Amino acid sequence: MSSGAERNNGTNSGNLKSCVLVELRQTKQQIAGENHVTDAMAHSERIVDSVIRLRPQNGLEIAAEQDNHGLVEVAGREADQMPCRATSGYFEFGPFRLFPLERRLFRNNAPIELGSRALDILVLLSEHAGGVVAKHSIVESVLPGINVEESSLRVQIAKLRKALGEGQDGARYIANIAGRGYSLVAAVARSRSPHTHQPDALSHSSVQSLPRISKPIGRERDIAKIKALVASSGFVTLHGFGGIGKTTVAVAVAEELVRGFEDGLVYLDFGRMRSPDEMEATLARALGSTARECSQRLAIFDALVDRQLLVVFDGCEHLLDAATEVIEEIRHRFPQVTFLITSREQLRADGEHVYLLPPLEVPPDLNAVSAADIMRFPSARLLAERAVAAGYELEYSDNEARYLGRICAKLDGVPLALELVASRLVVHGLEGTDALCASVFALSWQGRRTAVPRQQTLRSSLEWGYALLSETEKVVLRRLSVFPGLFTLEEMQAAAIDELVIKRHDCIQAFGQLVAKSFVSGGRDGTFRIFQIARAYAWGKLLEAKEIESVSERLDKCGQHPPRGSRSHRLITRADNSLNPQLFEDSRLDELPGW
Repeated sequence: MSSGAERNNGTNSGNLKSCVLVELRQTKQQIAGENHVTDAMAHSERIVDSVIRLRPQNGLEIAAEQDNHGLVEVAGREADQMPCRATSGYFEFGPFRLFPLERRLFRNNAPIELGSRALDILVLLSEHAGGVVAKHSIVESVLPGINVEESSLRVQIAKLRKALGEGQDGARYIANIAGRGYSLVAAVARSRSPHTHQPDALSHSSVQSLPRISKPIGRERDIAKIKALVASSGFVTLHGFGGIGKTTVAVAVAEELVRGFEDGLVYLDFGRMRSPDEMEATLARALGSTARECSQRLAIFDALVDRQLLVVFDGCEHLLDAATEVIEEIRHRFPQVTFLITSREQLRADGEHVYLLPPLEVPPDLNAVSAADIMRFPSARLLAERAVAAGYELEYSDNEARYLGRICAKLDGVPLALELVASRLVVHGLEGTDALCASVFALSWQGRRTAVPRQQTLRSSLEWGYALLSETEKVVLRRLSVFPGLFTLEEMQAAAIDELVIKRHDCIQAFGQLVAKSFVSGGRDGTFRIFQIARAYAWGKLLEAKEIESVSERLDKCGQHPPRGSRSHRLITRADNSLNPQLFEDSRLDELPGW
């Protein structure tokens, strides 16, 4: 905007404010010797309404307060300077305490059930206790953008009066001022210190927002390390492959830590969010913000003032930039707020401490060990416990235990995979399930009905992560599925680079992203590997792309192909590139090379 335009805008705003104030003063003078206060009040309200209607064109907000005549004193203020109406502290009237941020109402320290709209009306009336709030103001504040008839407002007021017990023992709280609006007429005391007098029923109330998760098995050491890291740094990201148990461990850590936070915790499942705006709106609501006249970001900041919280962001890999920005700004403004994050990819944020969550340990040697030896491994214990819970009768013999160990090894100790496979033992038995683990059938086995959609099958979990890859990363991943075990950087490049679709520079960058996004693990000793369930999924993509033959030829030319005559070599070369891609989806190609 030019300087001239800015001057004009300022002049117009000033003129508007002056006109309103002059007219209000004239109204006061008119009633100085009269008793027509009601008419003067109505006239004042019409003036205020006219200013409010002008606000969108002039960028003004109206700050109103009553003088000793009960009239409205109006001052124009720029919109971006208006404070949020997110009320901290609590209101106390009669036997009631109202906590706007927590959106809770208590009567003699006992919680009162109240609908969200009725609660919003009570907060609004409490903020203007003793004054009159116009009916249209209540509707615009509580139900913005909705065409609501006055009868609907009367219904909400009736619900509110009933919840407050109005009329019982002569109690009177909400008055209807004819032709004007409603008023909270009880004596209201307001506390600006929301944390010193809250009833015990509020303590750590947010912990109930945690999802219901089965107790983790074999994660005691991880939980202890993460708790120590959270306590020392205040910002920890649990990073790892999809299905590795990040949510389960994060919930367990949060349950143990929450008692150390005066205001409990807030949990957000990012899997249900699709945009940064939705994320900020959800966080503001979770924090109990009642602000409606400012941005979501400012509402979040207002709701965090003087609060000591543990904030859990679960599964934020698809909104990394937005999550990182919000966390960094909150950490800068409110260092007393602690963050525990789960993500398949690191945030790379300032102050972030990353904990790479490993798979559950699997039995290394199944030939010369007993059932007791195998059941010491957490992966075998998890598989056995979930199988028994699903109705399978285990005898825990050495032979059964070896099958359990084989299944754990084939699934790389990934907890989600073990839980989903455990549910099939009652159908296929140990030997049958062991055989089917090496097929693409396993990718579609169903888990808990109440699980989030991305964790109901292995396929849905893999598709969630696969959708976050770039096209180059997808091509490199599917070409790496030819390796049944460990591979080196040189072998990776031989399989992936064709100098047409994938060039050397693009390949190195894409491979780094596959490691960062937890599809590929390793690197410390110069070797890498793909989790077998991810490899099964990528193998299907390789079939769809009809690239098996070309990848095999490149490996042959570079001398990086599995030894000729080996089982994996025969299986790779057996799959002709003319195979119908539908084979993978129909599960008619039973076995992956080398699995």
